[in-house]
Amino acid sequence: MRLPNPFVRILSPQGDGPKTQMRLLPCLAVFLALAAVAASAGAAEDVSKFPIRPIRIVVPFSAGSIVDLRARQIGDRLAKQVKQLVIVDNRPGGTTIIGADMVAKARPDGYTILMASGATFVVIPVLVKSLPFDPITDFVPITHYSTGGPLVLVVHPSLGIDSVDDLISRAKAKPGQLNHASPGAGTNAGIMAEIFKRAAGIDIAAVIYKSEAPALSDVVVGHVPMIFSFAATSTTFIKQGMLKALMQTGPRRLKILPMVPTASEVGLPDATLTVWGGFWAAAGTPKQIVN
Repeated sequence: MRLPNPFVRILSPQGDGPKTQMRLLPCLAVFLALAAVAASAGAAEDVSKFPIRPIRIVVPFSAGSIVDLRARQIGDRLAKQVKQLVIVDNRPGGTTIIGADMVAKARPDGYTILMASGATFVVIPVLVKSLPFDPITDFVPITHYSTGGPLVLVVHPSLGIDSVDDLISRAKAKPGQLNHASPGAGTNAGIMAEIFKRAAGIDIAAVIYKSEAPALSDVVVGHVPMIFSFAATSTTFIKQGMLKALMQTGPRRLKILPMVPTASEVGLPDATLTVWGGFWAAAGTPKQIVN
């Protein structure tokens, strides 16, 4: 690219001489100052007109997971409201660290936001000593999308188990021989499995997956016998008889699965967990955009 004449004269040893170069430097300073003012005004204008380009929702889970499904539902409504394209970008793996880190390091302009469960900010920092981001200082919260959602313990019919009592008896008779599918130790399903094991006094081994969707798929086809799954992703399989629901982890029965007892009803009042999730942007995102 050919530079404007003033730059050529200043940078070239064959210019018009020192006097000309010195006369041009003040002009260049004025030019750069005006450019900076214009850039600043442009940035302010962009904030006031937000959004002027597509918004990306980073989901640290694979396609088909409960967070992915919710992201697409919310993204569709958001796109209609702001009249801009909303893209769901799945970045599974690393127990949500990969996706969260991407947003933490994104430009703080509101066009790249994270949609995740609270475990990313509450549990993962406790389990992982060296995170590539600070969950407190590298993000700014936007809003929540879910509060108080339970998990459902489902098993494959081939296991021949119809109740939590049956499962506990089988696990105690064959310690360490039963497996459960888990999206990772720091995920809600992984945490709930550990809570359940302690409350029931049993030992079941975890088979680790990148995300909930492939983990649930393997339970549906019988590769792994059980999983703690979200009701929204497992209800269809339960109603079709492809999975058996033994209990759910909330304080009361679910309207979509009224036949599934609570943990308290099956004699495990300590085996409870409700899940919340929200949206976050990179720290430094203007308040006007966040609000």
